[in-house]
Amino acid sequence: MFSTATFHWVLDHPRLFRSLHVALKPGGQLVAQCGGAGNLARIHHRTDMLMRDAQFAPYFAKWSEPWEFADAETTAQRLANAGFEDIHTSIEQSPVVFPDADCKFFLVASTDVRARRRHAEDVGRGVASDVEVTRAAIDDRDRRDRERAAAPLRPAADAIVIDTSDLTPNEVVARMVEGVRTRAKA
Repeated sequence: MFSTATFHWVLDHPRLFRSLHVALKPGGQLVAQCGGAGNLARIHHRTDMLMRDAQFAPYFAKWSEPWEFADAETTAQRLANAGFEDIHTSIEQSPVVFPDADCKFFLVASTDVRARRRHAEDVGRGVASDVEVTRAAIDDRDRRDRERAAAPLRPAADAIVIDTSDLTPNEVVARMVEGVRTRAKA
């Protein structure tokens, strides 16, 4: 079973996943891509602000959001509750480039490091995980992201590329601060 850009329009995910599990043949797989937690966060924040504005609030008195942007952990739990096994969920970040920004960053890490990180996250959530399968999935996703016709995943020409493979989060931030300071001096 395959779905793309659909599930976030269904508000009752527990019911959706139970129905899909019942419809799936034994041994079948569900592969899906949909909006997740954090999608469109900036635009949602801005529209929330406008909807609360006295000028517009009366028009939105009965408004309810028409989508469900669940996080990876919640989705994994809902799938497990519906009877699915061998579950892998994640939130894929999609970079946003601000063309006029004085300083741009593009963070990378080796496939091995990213596979180990994702494997550790899965195990920490109690989700079965195989680091080799995860590595292969990351390689495949990276290739598709680099080769897609619309907005291929690559750093902006003037971006500072930071390899986070051997860095802690604090070290990444320190490198970014250093990059901003260097660009400010130029």
